[in-house]
Amino acid sequence: FYSGHQAEEAVEHLPGVSEHFIDQHEDAADVSLAGIEALGLLSLGSLLLIRKDRHIPRWLASLTLLLALATGASVIC
Repeated sequence: FYSGHQAEEAVEHLPGVSEHFIDQHEDAADVSLAGIEALGLLSLGSLLLIRKDRHIPRWLASLTLLLALATGASVIC
């Protein structure tokens, strides 16, 4: 994500490179970053809950797993 702007500057004027595809790629990176950040916060909350109660509710574990899978899929695509 952080090196994307330098990479864009390096390739945007090369023949065969489409600004449209660069913009789509950048939008996908924004979505993936937001998912990763949300997953990090959810995971941190789960860890804090474990320290306190030694138990994670099933719904929270399921939500964390689903968000992890969705975020992983967004990074791969």
